[in-house]
Amino acid sequence: MRSLIASYIHVFPNNWLFETIPGSDALLISAPSLPENLSLQPTLGPEQLQQLATGVQLNTDDKPWIEFEAPKWINRPTGRMNR
Repeated sequence: MRSLIASYIHVFPNNWLFETIPGSDALLISAPSLPENLSLQPTLGPEQLQQLATGVQLNTDDKPWIEFEAPKWINRPTGRMNR
């Protein structure tokens, strides 16, 4: 998950992560700023996401390592590890 986040924020600036289903589903939003009256508050802001992404291998077109690793993780409970 950290690699996916790092790859995303490497391309798109000003990001916020929202947990739409805590521990199960995450949504990344890129915007100049967030509206003040959102019904759901972000779990992580730009600074926290940058810290999370520091030192992580990016997933790129020429090095799509996640494509080959993901099948090994199907049906594993990774929510606690990702948290």
